[in-house]
Amino acid sequence: MKITHKELKKIATNLLSIINKEKIDHVDSLEEKLRSSIMINIDMGDGEYVSISKRPSNEAFAYTFSYITPNSGIPMEIRINPTLNYTKVIIKDERLVDGYQKFAIDPFGNKVQYLTIKSSDLPFLKIELERLSAYESTTIT
Repeated sequence: MKITHKELKKIATNLLSIINKEKIDHVDSLEEKLRSSIMINIDMGDGEYVSISKRPSNEAFAYTFSYITPNSGIPMEIRINPTLNYTKVIIKDERLVDGYQKFAIDPFGNKVQYLTIKSSDLPFLKIELERLSAYESTTIT
């Protein structure tokens, strides 16, 4: 399914809301959230949720937030690698997003893109999610 820019903004807003609501303010606070799934808009029953896990990453590990939707798969994934001190934000959008590097196109034609933040500190991730929440795409490609 095509992921519109409006949907990407909503996903960024929802993920930021979960991080704040769950009081995830430091990498260490992720350890207790591992293997959890947090429903989005549970009252609306739309089936969207965020899964938090720990996966191998570049000779270390990364905490991973996967935003999962029934129709679009994983339109946003965050990988935080505290050992190598970086955070990678991976998104899908029908358009290119400023600052992101396209590395694939999914079967629906969405551009799969990433941004590397040179820190594993959560405040930097929150700033990027706020930027995505307010971002107005001017790129038509």
